[in-house]
Parts: sequence; structure tokens; C-alpha cells
Amino acid sequence: MRFSRRTLTALTKSISETHTHTDIDMLAFELGWENAAVGSSKLARCFSMVKEMRRASEEAGNDGPIAELIEITLQSASEYQLKNLESLSGLLASLEVDGFEFNGAKLIPGTPTPASTSSEVSALEGALQDFGMNVAAEHYKQACDNLVDGNFESANSQIRSFLEDLFISICDKICGKSFGDASAALQHLRDKGVIEPSEWNTFRGFWDTCQTNGSHHGLTNSEEALYRLHMATAISRYLIHILREA
Repeated sequence: MRFSRRTLTALTKSISETHTHTDIDMLAFELGWENAAVGSSKLARCFSMVKEMRRASEEAGNDGPIAELIEITLQSASEYQLKNLESLSGLLASLEVDGFEFNGAKLIPGTPTPASTSSEVSALEGALQDFGMNVAAEHYKQACDNLVDGNFESANSQIRSFLEDLFISICDKICGKSFGDASAALQHLRDKGVIEPSEWNTFRGFWDTCQTNGSHHGLTNSEEALYRLHMATAISRYLIHILREA
């Protein structure tokens, strides 16, 4: 499944907020899912349909129908709605996390080959919890949620808090040394040979970047916040790998 639960949730909200009951009837009929669009409210009907489509897609190993539903939903939205309706902007942001962009007509990979992070997001959250890093896991979840909600400054702030707790926790778990400062924890990981000097330099450089723009309104945007999420995901997955091998 290329599309995360966050994306499908945003899709459900987007359809219910931009379609009347009659519109939903016609959409479900067009796509062949009229028996799945059941419920007492628009949101309930959309959720029922999207949930059934997800189940069928997983069984068939083909999420093409969901991609088609996303495209139809975005195509039918006005430019004003795409920019100002929270559910639609959230859908677009969540698609970017999954590795896709909407070009006005269809979904296209965000990179030459889709660099989706949706599976990594789920795996990373689970790994953090498995190792008892629940505070880091919560910061990471908040970063993802804020990005999807369009709160880019808050997403950056949560990414910084996530990395701070991650570096300190990894150092404590591998080296048995507790620091109150992320930079000191990173330095100790290098000194003990846990990470290579070049890796330390990359992590330190990104950590320094996270000290700027953070939660200051107007100093960041979706592209920067998405870049930080990708970088934080890659760094943390690598450090979790080292922790498993230690």
C-alpha cells in the first residue's frame, strides 16, 4: 500500500467536505463502490467506502482504485478549495510524505522513483516504542501530524524535539552515558566509534539546521518541513539499526 493511513483519513475528510450526498452517490457509482458508501452522514459514508477500498486493495495488491479516487477528488476541487480547505491541503501534504505530488491532473512521483516514507514512518514509530523511546515516538508522530495539517513551523519544532530525545536516548542505550545535550551525545557517539566521523558531521550539520526557522511563523514552508522530515526519518532509522546491532 503506497498510501498511508494519514492520507486515507485526509482523503475521507476531503470527499465529505466537498461533496453532497448526491455527489457521493454518483462518485461511488462511477467507481463501482456504491454498496460500500453506507452510513448516516457524509463522513460516515466516505469512511466506509475508503475503508472497503483499502481492504480490497490490500487483498489484490493493487491500490490503483484508491489513486484514481484521490485524483478525482483533487481534480474536482476548485483552486480556492485546494489552497484554503484544511482537509484538502492536508491531503496534499500527506501525499508528499507518501512520495507523491498532484500536478493538476494526476498523481506523479515526488522523485524520479517514488521515495515514499509512509512505510518507514510506521516502522520507525513502532521501533522507537519497542526500545522504550516513547517520548521520541510522540514527537515524531506530532511532527507528521503537523506537517499533514499544514502547521509547518510546528512540524519543524517537533522534528527538533524528536532528534534531541533520539540522540540522547541512543547514546544512553548504546554507551551507557546520559547527556542533557544532543550535541554532546552525538560527540560521545563519535568518540566511542559508534558512528563514523563523516556520519557525525552529517548528523551534526542537520542538527544545527534544526535550530533555525523552527516554530517561527513565516520562516518555513511545506518543502522545507518535508525535507526535514525525510532527513530525520533517514537518520533515525540508521541509528535504530545501529542500536539493534549493538
